[in-house]
Amino acid sequence: LDRFSVDRTLGTADFFKSNFTIYPNSSSDVISISNNNSVVINSIEVSDINGRIIKNVGANSTTFSVRELNAGVYFLKVTTADGVGTTKFIKQ
Repeated sequence: LDRFSVDRTLGTADFFKSNFTIYPNSSSDVISISNNNSVVINSIEVSDINGRIIKNVGANSTTFSVRELNAGVYFLKVTTADGVGTTKFIKQ
């Protein structure tokens, strides 16, 4: 046996952590996304705890307002050609 490798797909939370950072978390006004690896973003969606899409954010937007959202926990889903990443954020 000359070579051995294990390939596994990253989970959505792992993919997000590997490629993006959001700040501040929690926020009452604005959320910003930092693209750590220059991955091309195809779409960004905000959904509520029940999975309903609340907001579509432009693919080129790195900052967006959460002012209009009710206080609570939300999920940010970033879709790229390399995969999909999801993380949660808190709206104060």
